[in-house]
Amino acid sequence: MDSKRDDISLRYLVPVSDHCKMSMWEVIRYEGGPIGINLYSRFLGASGDGAMRWRLGVVYSTVRGQIERHLLCHEIELGLEGDFPIVDDGLELPVEVATSILSVGIGALRGMIVDRTARTFLARHPLPLFNLTELVDTLIYNRPEHHDEPALVDYVYR
Repeated sequence: MDSKRDDISLRYLVPVSDHCKMSMWEVIRYEGGPIGINLYSRFLGASGDGAMRWRLGVVYSTVRGQIERHLLCHEIELGLEGDFPIVDDGLELPVEVATSILSVGIGALRGMIVDRTARTFLARHPLPLFNLTELVDTLIYNRPEHHDEPALVDYVYR
């Protein structure tokens, strides 16, 4: 990375309150089946001054009665500023920067989930470790273009 791209500031990292919930009803009714973990990301936009917003979330789910039931949903929003090159209608985000942002976001999500799931059976199912370089290279930059919320990764605890 050149020196212009080294100056990136994380302005905020906050939970999105209307997307952070645990279904205590589903947690109580859990029957011991596999727990799926779906990690997703959304780029919310960029401004001409080099600021951008990115959301990262996770959904823990299980199947009961042939219906997928959400046990836990948690989402955070990251606000960043930097000297990103402007291309078309957005900003160019280098792979190294995306990997760093994802690392910070997943680390924050992991800590929030540990706190949220304390004293429940979900405490035994932490957010797993991911190979972020592979995740960014293959699942973010080579994803289909027309999805609103593409899944970055699906993980299942059995």
